Amino acid sequence: MAITAQPAAAKLAPPKGPTPKEQLKTLTAKAESGDAQAQYDLGVAFIEGRYEQKPNPDTGMSWVAKSAEAGNATAQYDLAVAYRLGHGVKPDAAQALTWYQKAADQGRDEARTFVCNAYTQSLTVKPDWPKALPYCQTAAEKGDPGAQYAMGMAYAEGRGIAPDNALAIADLKKAADQGHAAALTELGQIYLIGDLAPQDYTESLHLFKKASRRGDRQAVQLLAHQYEAGMGTPADVGRAARLYRILARDDSDTAAKDWLKAHPDAPDDTVLDLNKIPRDIMFFATETNDPRFQTMDIHGYYDQLSVSAYPVDAQNDKVSGRASAECRFTASGDFDDCVLTEEDPKDYGFGVSLMRIMDRLGTSGNKTDWAKQYDGKSLRLSMRWKPE
Repeated sequence: MAITAQPAAAKLAPPKGPTPKEQLKTLTAKAESGDAQAQYDLGVAFIEGRYEQKPNPDTGMSWVAKSAEAGNATAQYDLAVAYRLGHGVKPDAAQALTWYQKAADQGRDEARTFVCNAYTQSLTVKPDWPKALPYCQTAAEKGDPGAQYAMGMAYAEGRGIAPDNALAIADLKKAADQGHAAALTELGQIYLIGDLAPQDYTESLHLFKKASRRGDRQAVQLLAHQYEAGMGTPADVGRAARLYRILARDDSDTAAKDWLKAHPDAPDDTVLDLNKIPRDIMFFATETNDPRFQTMDIHGYYDQLSVSAYPVDAQNDKVSGRASAECRFTASGDFDDCVLTEEDPKDYGFGVSLMRIMDRLGTSGNKTDWAKQYDGKSLRLSMRWKPE
């Protein structure tokens, strides 16, 4: 008996998913119904052009604002950032603080940090320590250095809380260990004066040097004072004068100008820009794949280091910036007494990035053949960053 072949079962085509246009229509309907998360998602979709539509930041921000008003914490935080930076809306510091506070009240850690700093350290917001402390305390416990500094100052000076010297020093140390400039300077003064802790000139000198690297002008002045007086270090008027000259570039710093007038015979210093250092000075470039063999001149090494020096937060926020620093050559060719002389804007890490480059230049390579000719002179580096 003949067997009749059965036709193969037709392969089922996978169901087609919704098109980008259909996805946008569905999301829009959900957002229009009042769904706060959908409103936020729709706002981001318009800002980024997520569904193949042309990006529309204005429409996007209007949906983010609706989501924020409906109580979405992420939208509240993003709206605060937008008002602070002027992204899609007109910059408005008061509105930014309002939305940061709403986001903080819903548990956003980054927002707590901003509110704490605004009410304790801002130059434009009236200080309000009792309002700030709940935000500062939570942010400090989670490791934010600015909040730790604020709590240290609150305990040290009884700002909205009972004074407690031990807790003040503990919080200031936590912030200083993370490189917070004001905390480093405050802690240095505590050891310099010897009021809240035993006097220790060596430690204060060390802390003032670290704070100067972060651009704290008060630390630079106190460091100069210790060099002049020989406190924790041999007296060196020349090193003090170099620091006062850096401070005196600011016309408003009359104290530095007065010191220089009172010390007309103070040794002068030589400040070199990178282009004044010959290109035949070679470094073992420690950032290359094989630092044992590959060498390059100081200019090429600087260029190589600069590639990865753009702070991540500044890139994410599309923020341009600039920084300048000066470091003093030692006889070994390393750097000492580094001072961050310019950073704009602050709090994005531009100065830290430039100082990291300084550190690489100061610790890389065999410099014994040429170091002595630069002993006591200073190297100035400047850098600008701009988002693509």
